[in-house]
Parts: sequence; C-alpha cells; structure tokens
Amino acid sequence: MATLYGWVTPAFISGAPADHTWVTTYDSRVTEYENIGSVVAASEDYWFSWGSFHRKGSPPAPLCDGPGDLALARCLCLPNLDSRWHLSARGTIFIYGVDGACHQLSNQILYATSVGGAKPLTVAGARWYWASVAIYGAYGVNYPAWAARVESCAATTGTGGGGAPSMTILDDPDDSSLASIRAAVSGPDAEMKLDALRALRDNCRELLNQFRDAGVRNLPAEAVASEMNRIINQYFIGAAKVLSAEEYERAFGFRPGEVINLVNPEMLPGPKQQR
Repeated sequence: MATLYGWVTPAFISGAPADHTWVTTYDSRVTEYENIGSVVAASEDYWFSWGSFHRKGSPPAPLCDGPGDLALARCLCLPNLDSRWHLSARGTIFIYGVDGACHQLSNQILYATSVGGAKPLTVAGARWYWASVAIYGAYGVNYPAWAARVESCAATTGTGGGGAPSMTILDDPDDSSLASIRAAVSGPDAEMKLDALRALRDNCRELLNQFRDAGVRNLPAEAVASEMNRIINQYFIGAAKVLSAEEYERAFGFRPGEVINLVNPEMLPGPKQQR
C-alpha cells in the first residue's frame, strides 16, 4: 500500500481556466522534485495523466489523497512516462480527447484506492470536471476495455492482499456521465431530459470519433483541438436547451453560454509526430 495524491493546476486552454490533474505517490509540499528524473531517482511515482510534468500543485494542497494499492495503480497505468509518447502510460484513455482527458486518466489511477471495497478517490473537485464527465464518463469512453483492465490488473497483482477492488462503480457505464445531471434534474420530465442528454452525449462521442478518423493527421494540433472543442461545445449548447438555467448550473458547475475547451492542443502531436 502507498498514499496516492491527486493534484490540480490551471490549464489555460484558449484562455479558459480548466484544471489539469495528475497523481503521485509523494506529497510535493514536503518534497518538490525538479523533474521526472529526480522522481524516478527517489523511487517515487508520477503519473502524467495526459499532461506535462508539474513540480507542485496550484493550489499547493492535494485535491485528494488516500491509501491505495501501488501494484494495482502501476498496472492500471504505468507511471513516470509521458502519456503522449507511451501507450502504457494512458490506461485505457488511448486517444486523447476522444476516449477521455486528464480527469478520466487520473480517476483510473486513483481507482487503486478502492481496494477492500472502499469508494475510490476521484478528481471531482477539479474545475470543469463535471463537463468532462458528461462527455467521457468518470473513467473514459472505453468502458469494456476499462472494466477488463481492472479485472486483469486485480487478478495479476492480487491487489496487494487488500481485497478485490469494488466493481460497483463500473456496473452501469451510463451512470457516471449522467450522475451530476441526474442529481440536478427533478420533476415529471426528468427522465425525458436525461434521455435527450444521453442522445446528445452519444452524438458528441460519435462526431469526435469521426473527426479523428477522417484523416486529420496532417492538420496542426491547434486546428485539431479547436474542432474537437467545437464538437464538445455543441453538446453544451444542446444541453442548455434541454435543462433550465438552474438545472444546467447545478449539473455542470458553470452557467449556460460559457465556452468549454477540454482538449488541450499541447497534448496532441503535430503532423510529423502523429502515429
């Protein structure tokens, strides 16, 4: 067992203050490492979670922390490697912006805190978290791959003797992406609204997949991110027509009309680097 820490820092994508998240085995308030080399030299772990290396969080206190099975965390997603260049450092968020983003990958790593049936930690306090969950779910779009990864890693590692991870949070792949919306909506038309938002979400996911499959490898990363964020914002424009302003703000944590840029072009390789 080890303590896992979830961290945030503002990621100003197109000037918008989203929070990037990542996970470590050390408290950067106590020991602040200069780079990933110094982390490795100290026998600590840093999960990039589709982001760059950050010496400390901003704010400096962790968003969450708690005991987790280190072998399980390392199996779910290999630490100390940049997600952009290493498939093993992506969990099951294989394609950034399509399968999920940093919030989903951080949640996958933090799932190792669920041993013994405990409720796993998440990065739910990050800005725009519920926006990304509405699109990708808490653990990413690749639900079958993620569930298989959890089962395989639990069997392979033996979860450190701490008991099998709780799979209840994975029972309904729809549940996590609709959780905050379901809590925000009430009344006789609640299910109708949820159905409409589910349809909007599924259409958004399909459009993201189609765009990434449509020969965009020769486009600059900024152009790719801009189009993916445009597709994502169409979901929120549609959601604002389904929900009241009060329901919308309760569900997503921001007001209707706010532009949401979840996809960071820095995490997308340029034309010569894509593979």
